[in-house]
Amino acid sequence: MGKILLVVVLLISSFTEYAQNYGLYFNEGANNNQEVTGIDLTGRRSFKIADEFTVVFDLQLRSDRQTKFGYILRIIGDKGANLGIIYDNFSEGKNDIVLIAGQDFTSISLDINDLNLIDQWGQIRLEVDLVQDIASFIIGDTLCTAVNIGLRGQHLFNFFFGANSMSNFETTNVPAMNVRDIYLQIDNKRELHWPLNEHSGNFADGGENHRKALVTNPVWLAIRHIEWEFEEKDSYPGKIALEDLYFHKFHKDTLKQEKLLFPDSLWHYAFASDPLKSNYYIFGGFNGKAYRNSMLEYDSNSSRWNEIEAGGSAVTPRYLSAMGIDDSGDSLFILGGYGSKSGNPLLNPHFYSDFWAYSIQDSVFSKLFDYEEGFGTHAFGRTMIIDSIENCYYALKFNPLSKNTKLQLIKGNLRNPKWNIMADPVPYSFIPEKSDIALFYHAGDKKMFCLTSYYSDSLDQTILKSYSLYYPPGVPLEIIQEQASVRRMWIWIILIILLDTAVLVIITVRKRRFKHDEKKESEYVPGFFSKDLLENNWKSDDLDKETVLPDNRIYLLGGFQFYLGPDQEISGKFSPILKELFLLILLYSSQDENGASVKKLLEQIWGDMSLKNAKNNLSVNINKLRVIIGPEMSELLVHVSGYWKFDLSDKKDLVFCDFWETWRILRSENRSNEVQILNLIHLTKRGGLLLNTNYEWLDSFKANISNEIIDLLVEYSEQHNIKDNLELYLNIADTIFLFDMINEHAVEIKCKTLVALGKHSMAKDTYNAFIRDYKMLYDEDFPVPLKELIS
Repeated sequence: MGKILLVVVLLISSFTEYAQNYGLYFNEGANNNQEVTGIDLTGRRSFKIADEFTVVFDLQLRSDRQTKFGYILRIIGDKGANLGIIYDNFSEGKNDIVLIAGQDFTSISLDINDLNLIDQWGQIRLEVDLVQDIASFIIGDTLCTAVNIGLRGQHLFNFFFGANSMSNFETTNVPAMNVRDIYLQIDNKRELHWPLNEHSGNFADGGENHRKALVTNPVWLAIRHIEWEFEEKDSYPGKIALEDLYFHKFHKDTLKQEKLLFPDSLWHYAFASDPLKSNYYIFGGFNGKAYRNSMLEYDSNSSRWNEIEAGGSAVTPRYLSAMGIDDSGDSLFILGGYGSKSGNPLLNPHFYSDFWAYSIQDSVFSKLFDYEEGFGTHAFGRTMIIDSIENCYYALKFNPLSKNTKLQLIKGNLRNPKWNIMADPVPYSFIPEKSDIALFYHAGDKKMFCLTSYYSDSLDQTILKSYSLYYPPGVPLEIIQEQASVRRMWIWIILIILLDTAVLVIITVRKRRFKHDEKKESEYVPGFFSKDLLENNWKSDDLDKETVLPDNRIYLLGGFQFYLGPDQEISGKFSPILKELFLLILLYSSQDENGASVKKLLEQIWGDMSLKNAKNNLSVNINKLRVIIGPEMSELLVHVSGYWKFDLSDKKDLVFCDFWETWRILRSENRSNEVQILNLIHLTKRGGLLLNTNYEWLDSFKANISNEIIDLLVEYSEQHNIKDNLELYLNIADTIFLFDMINEHAVEIKCKTLVALGKHSMAKDTYNAFIRDYKMLYDEDFPVPLKELIS
């Protein structure tokens, strides 16, 4: 049994590398107080504490801070007393972390320069004894105590990090800080933990304690190590090497003073640089006639690239390789590429999956290993990042055989053939003669930069695009979720092994019950009518009866209405921009499981703004939207991998949306039965989609749902005999007219039904109104006379 448990521990520990880069980045809101970040651990229920509590959290103060002071943590009692940890650079001569009690400074004041918290993590521990009215403050090896803190007699507490909006205690003063792993221990009995390892959303999961914390204006650190951020697009006159553009980007005078004069006739060589020693190297490349395998070194005195005579094993000629230099500047590493043994592009060219080292001092190549699981049809951006401390490298791989491909970051080991996918991919268009790719690390920003360049003949310009990613990169979210699923699977396996036969029987029973419930759920058909209604001879009046719905309701058919609660309509609280933002996310979420991409939202609403301003506006309005729709509905508004989604897929008991339910019917397998047709008629009785709302992007949604509804109703009417259910067919015709007032099927159905009911004059009036509208719209007579239409 001990061996089994050891295996479990090892399996679980193997996932820890995926959770290293997490926490919450607090926006200090230097330019906009509405953007400041805050955490409310309490939510709707204050914590009841009898004798004592301890708060522990990891803190990192950012060196780019602009604020002079702000709350790190604030604890507020039910009788108005409060305790706070603040950053103080406002008071004269201060650059401290300070503990305050009520409106007074305590004796605890620590210089942040002595605490090793600037751009690195440190643990803060605050222990409060309510009986003795004492607070102990611990950072590293430093212990300070404050007495008479004013919390004696308080027993209900709220806990806030950063900004908070609690009445009489509101604050938007927030330091530039990052926080993670918050622990709260109450009366030595109850411990709560918020890791802050989310990737999106406004809630921090409390794990097993099931206590979610509300986060305003969150910037989750984990996603910044996974999603590349588009930085900018620049253009430069002439054809300029990508490396020169990089040096210019971070060293503004490089293009003027230190342009390296890269060989124009050589394509897709590998490149590495040691700026501290002013050493630059090129390996391989393609000159239009042959692949090369020479190593070139830049001579700054002559401004020339000189070939080095290298010994050791021979590297086959190639291009589209990656090269990097170690921290010491002693060794170069070369990864993969495309070429041939002879260098001739006609004689068996192929992709390589090998890894080489080159000793700069000895001028010797040595092959380290081949990858048993190769990279397939993948080449590499010309540069690699080498992390000598971790003995790893980072490179960008892509498929050069496809024009529209993706750049995928990989992490490999310098000692053995192991590599992993890292971060999300970057879209890329590859044109061999005109485009280049490189990967760099900028220590000042602690970021990796993916740079792509493209030379335009017509403009005689080199166009540079840059993307940034916080270092070290994280594993893509999809892989994290997959690994978490595997981890949960192993935990369940071990639990089953440890349980005895009786428990296994119980589990088996529960599994069967779950499968039964799952089957029932899969058979769920959204709507309002059932077979019972059909058996009791429904009437048209039944279609107008009020149906029992959740308190939260969103109506899009007819016009826009949003009810939050049974009688609280909040439609009027939506500004024009908020309304368009909400509708974009909701409608795209109904059609695409990913929702609406950030790019789509920025283009449709803020397309005339700069990318930075557009993103700021999106962030501000998302938060405004959350405030309007409330915390319960805000949980349905999620951000995942560059998409915003309003997820109603399994929330039928929480919120009703007529458009969403209509789309479910249109996509259900049994949509053509009478129950579903009745449901569809009931849902659409208010009219077409957002009748009084007009956006250019909305037209396709209006057209699609109108066409789908009409097609289904026409399909049903053609498969059945009108005389079988005259009342249903009247409703089908009227529903089609709601979406298309000049629909020939609808007028035929309605006139035939009215005649069958003996209402000949009404049939004639319906026909005359139709041919009048038809003439007005098409400027021609309707070609089918009434007698022929109803025959």
